[in-house]
Amino acid sequence: MLKRYSGSFDDQPAISLHKLYFIVALVVTLVVLSAVILTLYNHEQADKQVISETRNLANSLVLTFDGMIDTIDIALQASADEISSLQANGKPDQNLVDQYLLRQKKRVPSLVSLRATDENGNLMYGLENEGLVNNVSDREYYSEPHNHPEYGLYISKPIVSRINRKWIWLFSRRIVKADGSFGGVVSGAVLTDEINNKLGNITMPPNSSISLRHRSMELVARADFDRSNVIPVGSNKLSQTLIDALKENPMEGSYTSDISGLDKIIKTYGYVTSKKYGFFVIAGISREVALAGWKKQVVVVSILISVFVLGALVFVFFIRSAWLRRDIDMKTIRDNHQALQRLNRELEERVETRTAELSETLANLRATQKDLVQSEKLASLGSIVVGISHEINTPIGNAITLTSILSRHLAELHGQVQDGKVSRSNLLAWIEYADETVGLVDRSVNRVANLVSSFKQLAIEQTSERLRRVDLHDVLEDMVMMLRPTLKQHPWVLENTIPAGIILESYIGSLEQIIVNLVNNAVLHAFEGREHGKIIFSAVADNEKVKISIVDDGTGMNADVLAHVFDPFFTTKLGRGGSGLGLTVSRRIANNILEGDLQAYSTPGNGSRFVLILPKRVSGKF
Repeated sequence: MLKRYSGSFDDQPAISLHKLYFIVALVVTLVVLSAVILTLYNHEQADKQVISETRNLANSLVLTFDGMIDTIDIALQASADEISSLQANGKPDQNLVDQYLLRQKKRVPSLVSLRATDENGNLMYGLENEGLVNNVSDREYYSEPHNHPEYGLYISKPIVSRINRKWIWLFSRRIVKADGSFGGVVSGAVLTDEINNKLGNITMPPNSSISLRHRSMELVARADFDRSNVIPVGSNKLSQTLIDALKENPMEGSYTSDISGLDKIIKTYGYVTSKKYGFFVIAGISREVALAGWKKQVVVVSILISVFVLGALVFVFFIRSAWLRRDIDMKTIRDNHQALQRLNRELEERVETRTAELSETLANLRATQKDLVQSEKLASLGSIVVGISHEINTPIGNAITLTSILSRHLAELHGQVQDGKVSRSNLLAWIEYADETVGLVDRSVNRVANLVSSFKQLAIEQTSERLRRVDLHDVLEDMVMMLRPTLKQHPWVLENTIPAGIILESYIGSLEQIIVNLVNNAVLHAFEGREHGKIIFSAVADNEKVKISIVDDGTGMNADVLAHVFDPFFTTKLGRGGSGLGLTVSRRIANNILEGDLQAYSTPGNGSRFVLILPKRVSGKF
């Protein structure tokens, strides 16, 4: 700010014009330097964000494909065991094995074929091969399990099917005869085109890509967005930047390609390798798209800096002009002291006005940058939780809506209190409304808590429950006694027909959990709209296993529902009390803890039958 003139003109100190130029140049330099630093920082944040997005997407897809392969492996293992069992009793019946493979294939929608060979590599079983016998002994998915008995699930490179000439990703398991010798392989194939379609349904920015590669680097599937796929299936060519990244960290990482990459587009990639099966997923987003927001930010900052610099130049111009005018006035009109003072005050006001305008511009710039950063953070957070938002969106949305309404009513009450217009009846009515609203919020939050608790049950790997030796009849009788009080207000009957003398040495708490889940499932689904219903427990046993049947006379299930009844989050009561996890958890407990299996049979109008197949004595190694 200029010093206000006082005293005689001869006493006025001379301020160097060059010093003023230096100060203005210093201020402009500091502002420009700050803007450059902020722009570089935001560039770094944009890089971190796209790296996080690609790696999170790759990790999510690895989990998805792990789950798909787990399901396929279960079907292959079950089919191999079934064929081995039939071989032990003589030559397997062709039609019986074909029907069994067809059922397993229907349970795994991703499979396009499910076949089995004999010990010589001849394709013997599988409905799509009816009347046709091909030998596949030259294929790796046969020779590898044949030559390496220690193999579990064999995952082949992508190959071209000899039947339909399409690219497939093939999985196989060894069939072990009763004497331990090689009995052939059972194999299942997935069309790479189907995987491409699934990848292509993911919402991605233009010029992005998602690739699935075999552990030996061959491309299994790839989705390119807004352009055709430039890399063929089966190609094992990798860009040098990816090779370098894999050498540094073969499990997960990120890298940026250059224009010499396979698809000739500069992208930021994130990759994750499946720890279980060895394949890896690569997700890439175009640098141009990833930095689009940052580039817009650079344009805005450049415009603001240009305006600021222009304002500074205008400011210096006016100050210099005023300065020169003041010198001329001091030399030529020394008697016009008052006019000079007015001019000096005017110059001070101009300086203050310009300074205030520049301060406001800088404040707006900082606020704009803050909003942009916050917006990017929220976008990243939405990408991370997209995997589970479908399940918890409704209760969370209800809770937010109710709290928003409650907040608005609270503001209205606060205004009435300040105005002194609150009556006792209005206050009581508001309290009653608030109590109802809080109750609704509480139920919504409890709904989310129940979903989270159900998620935890799906991850059961260890338990401290001890083995117990019990009579199955007594256990079910206790369960009937425990469940009847909870059903006493309903006309539904529990009946235990299991004979005494079937002895189990198992984890009885886990068995009871499955029984409770199946009874609750029948109450919730089978008897809806019914005024009567019966659930009957029965069992048969041999020397090693026991089959427990839980039969209801409810409405039954159609084929589509039955095919998905054990899928996680599949429920016909979505939004009406069903989480879709009860039967999934029950089967996991039966498989992983009780070392058995849980199966379901039903037809519409004839009720449902769940069969729990358990060993009489578990190993206790879960």
